[in-house]
Amino acid sequence: EQMAKNTNQEIVVFSTLTSILLLITIITQVNYLTRNRKYQNALRAAKRNAEDLAKAKERFLANMSHEIRTPMNAIAGFTNQLLKTDMSPEQKDQLEVVKNSSDHLIHLLNDILDLSKLQANKVQLEKELFDVRGTLFEVIRIFEDKASAKGIKLKTEFESVPKYVNGDPHRLRQMVTNLVHNALKYTEKGSITLSAAIQEKEGSKVTLKISVKDTGAGIPKDKQQHIFKEFEQASAADQRQGTGLGLAIISMILNLH
Repeated sequence: EQMAKNTNQEIVVFSTLTSILLLITIITQVNYLTRNRKYQNALRAAKRNAEDLAKAKERFLANMSHEIRTPMNAIAGFTNQLLKTDMSPEQKDQLEVVKNSSDHLIHLLNDILDLSKLQANKVQLEKELFDVRGTLFEVIRIFEDKASAKGIKLKTEFESVPKYVNGDPHRLRQMVTNLVHNALKYTEKGSITLSAAIQEKEGSKVTLKISVKDTGAGIPKDKQQHIFKEFEQASAADQRQGTGLGLAIISMILNLH
């Protein structure tokens, strides 16, 4: 009887402890679910706010770029016309400064707008038949005058590149233009070489390796990954020559490909 009495007491204690533990577990689970629901609601609200902010930023950049680009195109156009007229050397030098400044500002506006579109995943690659060599030669022709003025040779090396491919010629031209522009900016003497070669071919698909090499100072190895981030440059001195958006845009377009 004493053993039965002790056993009953132990069963009562055990049942009580089990009930308390079960109650604590239920309360903990309810609290967890409540907090989890609050966190989810907060995350959804933060996501909506971030999306609204991104849309507002995109609209602002698009409107700002459009509003500034329109008068800048007019300034650049009339400056080019004036440079073709007879004027004194001093006036021509002053107009060259105006032209270079307007070209730089238009280039900057285009970079900002492209960056905004890429960040918002609004850029879609086109697929059309185009001449690879012709597209690359177009880029070289753009920089012939500037390269000649600096005494820099522009070279091309195209190894068995197919005549036509399906792809996006506009984005290819944009990437190569940014690379050649950078090469020309940081090369004081020597040459710049634009090369293209078949890296891999399988049936009707071809992988092209396109590179721009220059005889400039180069980029330190510890900075080579760093410069592909937005607004980042190899050194503080480079900030006077650009915004640090060109390579970031190239990287994003390559990711699209």
